[in-house]
Amino acid sequence: MADGYTISIHGDTEVRAKIMALGKKAPNVIALGMMAGALIIQNAAKVKAPVLTGNLERSIHAEKVNQYAVQVGTDVVYAAAQEFDYNHAYLRPAADENIGQVQAVIQATIYKLLTP
Repeated sequence: MADGYTISIHGDTEVRAKIMALGKKAPNVIALGMMAGALIIQNAAKVKAPVLTGNLERSIHAEKVNQYAVQVGTDVVYAAAQEFDYNHAYLRPAADENIGQVQAVIQATIYKLLTP
């Protein structure tokens, strides 16, 4: 992805202490939260994708890039043309319209994983 969103999650002292106490497991908890948020964008993009054969819609997926990043995209050759050239944007609007929900789900997932 050429660009994307940066979401900062700020917690109270207790939440930060719990994350720090996880040590090496902290990136896994954060990654699970981010993936939960990415799935919202993935599902919204599939709904918004132009459909002729359904190939583009089926190809949209979320994946972990590294321990602190996930991305939603597709490897279909014509996907960029649909998004940018033919005025059938599906991926960016899916992210733009759902960013608040994405942030809330990331926060809720991380909090749930930290709460026994």
